Amino acid sequence: GATFPILETLGGYEGKNPRLLSYDYTDISSGFFDAAKERFAPWSAFLRYRIFDVEKDLGGQGFDGESYDVIVAANVLHATSLLTTTLTNVRKLLKPSGKLILIEETIPAIRRFPFAALPGWWLSQEPERRDGPLISETQWEKLLRDTGFTGLDVCLQDYPGDPAHTSSTMLSTAGARQEIAELGEILFTSSEGREEDLTKDFELSFRNVARLRSSGACPIARAVSQELRSTTCIFIDDPENPLLAAVTDARLDQVKRLFQAKALIWVTGAAPKSSNGPGTSLINGLARSVRSENAATKVVTLHCNDIGTSKLTQLLSQVYRKIHSPAPAEVDFEYMENDGMLTVPRACECAEVEHTIVKYGRLPQPEPQPFKQTDRLLTLKHSTTGMLSELYFDDQDITISDALDDNQIRIDIKAMGVNFKDVVVALGQVDGYLGHDCSGIVTAIGSKVTNVSVGDRVCALARETFSTVLECNALSAVKIPDDIAFTEAASIPAVFCTAYYSLINVARLQAGESVLIHAAAGGVGQAAIMIAQMIGAEIYVTVGSDWKKDHLVATYGIPSNHILNSRTAAFGQEIRELTHQRGVDVVLNSLGGELLRTTWGTLAKYGRFVELGKLDIERNSRLDMATFSKSTTFASVDLEMLREDKQAMMQEMLVDIIDMYRQKKISRITPINVLPIDALGSALNDMQRGKAMGKTVIEPLPGQEVQAVWEVLGEA
Repeated sequence: GATFPILETLGGYEGKNPRLLSYDYTDISSGFFDAAKERFAPWSAFLRYRIFDVEKDLGGQGFDGESYDVIVAANVLHATSLLTTTLTNVRKLLKPSGKLILIEETIPAIRRFPFAALPGWWLSQEPERRDGPLISETQWEKLLRDTGFTGLDVCLQDYPGDPAHTSSTMLSTAGARQEIAELGEILFTSSEGREEDLTKDFELSFRNVARLRSSGACPIARAVSQELRSTTCIFIDDPENPLLAAVTDARLDQVKRLFQAKALIWVTGAAPKSSNGPGTSLINGLARSVRSENAATKVVTLHCNDIGTSKLTQLLSQVYRKIHSPAPAEVDFEYMENDGMLTVPRACECAEVEHTIVKYGRLPQPEPQPFKQTDRLLTLKHSTTGMLSELYFDDQDITISDALDDNQIRIDIKAMGVNFKDVVVALGQVDGYLGHDCSGIVTAIGSKVTNVSVGDRVCALARETFSTVLECNALSAVKIPDDIAFTEAASIPAVFCTAYYSLINVARLQAGESVLIHAAAGGVGQAAIMIAQMIGAEIYVTVGSDWKKDHLVATYGIPSNHILNSRTAAFGQEIRELTHQRGVDVVLNSLGGELLRTTWGTLAKYGRFVELGKLDIERNSRLDMATFSKSTTFASVDLEMLREDKQAMMQEMLVDIIDMYRQKKISRITPINVLPIDALGSALNDMQRGKAMGKTVIEPLPGQEVQAVWEVLGEA
């Protein structure tokens, strides 16, 4: 049947924009409705199923007149007794200028057998249908005109001109065609000398249809010197040199005079063996502006390709009829010839173009898509709103076919670490990128890389690691032991490098010294505890909850009275009491605001304060200077800066950390919370609210989906 392909074309299913408000499926009985409801289930929001006999009175069946924009009748109207009654009822249902689409067999003799053996074949009562219900295209044309339609506006045969032709698709409009009794004055003008031939052909195209009161033809220079207010002016633009392409004051005056005509049809076209240039389209913009300023102005454009004069005049006569119709339902002002047919512009959905516009318009509309795609690489992005719920994935700026720089490597990422820095970047509180460490397999290396080889299992400290693949400097990666899983390896680089560099390189923590570690249950905090214990320092820590305190006591043996609450400033006084007013030698700080200043006051003489946070630095917060009188040091650590500027030092740290890991001097962070990649947003949210402990690692597995914007077609 015709219903399914029609509904597919109209959209409204599988996320496609609907081009319909409602669709009524009718039949003379409800016998087919159950099967139809099952087949057309994707369009259930638009479909209504109604019993309808087209030969009976409309009101008695619950149908209102002039209620439909389009009626489709596929091989059904011929099966009625009186086509005049049938078409009259169809006409009553249509709104003014509504469309009737008829699909009918139009070669009566071919279909006579075997259908002639069925009683329904002989229902027709008209004399011209005494041998069967089918009629020809010519007979449909007459019937349609007699019942309030315009005849056959369009007629498409299944096999045009072929002996095998049997079926026709016909289009007609509700509302009998009102012919123009008199054309009035028409003036042809051009800038290339075609106006004389066009005038003769134009008159012939209206022969036996309407009376042409007067017509003329002259070059544009003479045309604009005449009185045009009662004249329809048809201007034929030069396709080689469009009038508006190189406008001068004189040309602009000519255009202004043309616009004073009763109506202006401006014809543009493509030159032979050439493509349409932008010059031919300038009139469209000008005409739209003129019409918006004066709604009474009739400035119409017609664009034709390289067609003959005879065909052009046929199109011009159609346009003339449309704009001068006594009661036009809806006037179009822009026309285009397409394969010899007159067409008008209409907007319809194009998903590919929509995705491209969204991409370039910086308005990403993410949809669920596989994270692992064979022909596309994705990376995590954050929106400008600073909402964790609006994180999305977009295309990486690399392709697998790209050549690597001499010192670069490419890693197929198997697991990704989640860090607190990702939270503040995603929230828009500090500048930076998302994703700082990962693990995976080396798939390619640059010509000068010596520390790793293709196929090596590595962990890396790099940028934008929430991605399908990673390209980074080889010194940012290190081989991992075979007995360490990728999820465990991804938990190592960021937290251990931060703790190692802060306590050993910056603070120079020594055995017997004391250290205060904030947020000690987190990844960096636990790494710092392990390094401080390895050095032999006395450890004080803060946490935000009792269950985190219990974890540190059970896992690292920290005395419970050395574990303080980071939620209030009371820990400052408690540290001084625990150290007999001396204070601590080293602070590893991640608190902000007043709690930072409280922590600053806990330093002992020659104490070293290492700041890991960024908010107070970027806000240029106040710091009490009195503590410096104890010969203290305040330093900040930016691991991103270190990785960019001190690559050799970064490689040395990574190697040392993996060696300590291998020698069991340090061990894995606990717990390591392994989550699928679609849980990344909730993981960041938990970290923001202080609900996370240990290290969170994302493991992207085949089949997992993420919110991603669509790829821009044609973009490398």
